[in-house]
Amino acid sequence: MLKIKIFIATVITICAVTTSIINGNAQTEANSNVIWLVEPQFDDERDFSDGMALIFKDEKFGYIDKDGKLAIKPQYDYARFFSEGLANYEKNGEYGYINVKGDVAIKPQFDGAFDFSEGLAYAQKNGKWGYIDTTGKFIIEPQFSNVGSFSENLAYIKKDGIYGYIDKTGTIVIKPDFDDAFDFSEGMAKVKNKDKYGYIDKKGKIIKEPQFDESGSFSEGMAKVKKNGKWGFIGKNGMFSVDPQFEDVDNFSEGLAKIKKDGLYGYIDKKGKVVIQPQYDSAGNFLEGLASVKTNGKAGFIDNNGKYVIEPYFDEAGFFSEGMARVKKDDKWGYIKNPIVVEKQSQSLELAGQCVGELKSVSKNELIVAGKDIASKVMMGDKLCIYSGDNIIILRATFPMMTTTKCEVSSGSRDEIKPGMKVYKYKKLKKDNK
Repeated sequence: MLKIKIFIATVITICAVTTSIINGNAQTEANSNVIWLVEPQFDDERDFSDGMALIFKDEKFGYIDKDGKLAIKPQYDYARFFSEGLANYEKNGEYGYINVKGDVAIKPQFDGAFDFSEGLAYAQKNGKWGYIDTTGKFIIEPQFSNVGSFSENLAYIKKDGIYGYIDKTGTIVIKPDFDDAFDFSEGMAKVKNKDKYGYIDKKGKIIKEPQFDESGSFSEGMAKVKKNGKWGFIGKNGMFSVDPQFEDVDNFSEGLAKIKKDGLYGYIDKKGKVVIQPQYDSAGNFLEGLASVKTNGKAGFIDNNGKYVIEPYFDEAGFFSEGMARVKKDDKWGYIKNPIVVEKQSQSLELAGQCVGELKSVSKNELIVAGKDIASKVMMGDKLCIYSGDNIIILRATFPMMTTTKCEVSSGSRDEIKPGMKVYKYKKLKKDNK
């Protein structure tokens, strides 16, 4: 009888744990601020985007939602994250797109394809690249040997071996004149000539002659550059705001940038002052008030004062995106929730100057955001965010104007949105897709 009771208790325990993992019920790790959305069980995964996260299990790609539930079962040999409501996938060697319900939105028909940005995605036919809209129709016919996503209404293209930029009609607005080119960010784009990097504005004017060994895109008014083997930062005037002195750096995010000195990582502010001393073996960018850092083989999360919010516990950790971060433990990936209160998250964005305005009106079909100089801060397709209660709500700018911008809800509950709420530029790190 005792053995039967023990067996039943064991079965109940196993079932409870299994249900928790499958359904994604939040579980808090004792004394560590770890709040599980989904406990580690995936072979690989990606950050949340548009309320969905790409997961990889049993050699197939699928998606989970922000409740931790399986939204689209693993079934794809290749897939990417959602962008503007669509995700790229491959079937039988051809590429198409699905929507967040898992329905085919654009049937597989392209030799290659990439994510949507500002309403367009680049796709390949017969060895050439062009741009399609959300119906799969080519708006700019395939004609280029290499291209990039639209950013601030411009996209780089390669033709006859050199790079220039086109607008959304396919018209060349910055003539091909560069050995390499990259996306526009904050009105500037880095370009490469003769193995050196410099910067141009949206008219194609050289702001900083190519002279750097390496460089990055502008973020929060500054760009990382490498000269004579050391990294520093320049402002939009092309002048050094932080002299080259570091072994490694990354873009500014929420007012801080990670730097590497004497083999260890720390953080500086925009004046170049070290605010968190180099002490970590590796480090990530600040997003949603936290940054992942790693010491002695374990990763945790710190706040912008350098205080551990989540002690080193994981084998690997990413950054927070839409309230969740991917983490790895015992060779499997899972997701945790951001444990800090949304008030502190919004304070981080406020201090970093990321507030773009307030919600002016809320209707069934659209949201209107108004703010001073909003036209210079928000571009079509930009992600914005609102904090409501304990939740972060992600918006996407659909029609920016001079004093207002129309938006739609990308992730979160519309019912929690009210006029007068502050709206922030949502920081989504973008890597050069080369």
